[in-house]
Amino acid sequence: MTRARRTKTAVQALRARTIVPGSPRCRLCRGAMRLFGIEPHPTIERATLRSYVCDRCDSVETATMSSGEDKASAPALPPSARAAFDDQMTTRLGEAYEAAWQALEASGSPLAEASRAASTRERLAKCILEIGRRGETDSDRLAERALVRLARFGSVASRLSGH
Repeated sequence: MTRARRTKTAVQALRARTIVPGSPRCRLCRGAMRLFGIEPHPTIERATLRSYVCDRCDSVETATMSSGEDKASAPALPPSARAAFDDQMTTRLGEAYEAAWQALEASGSPLAEASRAASTRERLAKCILEIGRRGETDSDRLAERALVRLARFGSVASRLSGH
C-alpha cells in the first residue's frame, strides 16, 4: 500500500471513530458531522450545547442536550486525536492562536467582549488544534480557518440564545 493511501485510510478511520452515533447530518452538504465540543448551555440549567463540525465543508451546528443524555453518550477521544505536536508545529499553532485572537479583538466582535472572552479563547484554541490535527501547518491558514469556524459557531450560538 502506498504512503498516500495509508494516510488516507488512517484519516478516514480517525473521522469514523469521532462520529458519534446519532450525530446530525450537515444541512449544507449532507456530510457526516463530528462532535467538536460540549459545554454548559448559557441559559438552560442542567443542559449542554453540543457543537458538531462537518468534515467536508467545515459547517458548524449545535444541539441542546440534557446533562444526563450528554454524559451517557460522550465519546472518548481516539489515541490519534490526543497525539502530540512537534516543537515546530507547536510554535505555528501558538502563532496562529495569537494572530487569530488579535484579529478578533481588532474586529470588535462580541465574541471578544470580556464576558465571553474566556469561552471564546478556549473555542478558538480548540478550533486551531483540530485544524492542525487535520494536517494544516501554515499559521496564517490555521488562524483564518479557525476564525471562519468561530464566526459560524458565533452566529449559531447567538441565534440559540436569542441575542
